[in-house]
Amino acid sequence: MNATLPRVELAREPGGEELLCYSRRDVPLVCVCLELPGGSLLDPPQLPGLADLAGDLLEQGPADCDPGEWRRRTEALAAEIECQTHLDHWSLAFTCLPDDLPAAADHLAALLAAPGL
Repeated sequence: MNATLPRVELAREPGGEELLCYSRRDVPLVCVCLELPGGSLLDPPQLPGLADLAGDLLEQGPADCDPGEWRRRTEALAAEIECQTHLDHWSLAFTCLPDDLPAAADHLAALLAAPGL
């Protein structure tokens, strides 16, 4: 394999969050991924699959928005939002065009402020 890895920069925020940033100039997209503690290892024994269900529900949009309307708004931004549950963490990511980054970030913030769980 004759490929070079992208240069990754690590930034630590005052609250302890870590940001891994890298740039690829050959792809005109921005991808932001949040990783949060949680996941299926923390499911209560009496409720297996709870983290997966919660992840699926998050993809339906915020509590105060119809899921169809949420998808239409996402598509209007030419954005993609994906929530995944892993064994020990959640990941929530969005991809959009650079010009749509402020609107896509606001769109994702609406989901995080009032998840449709």
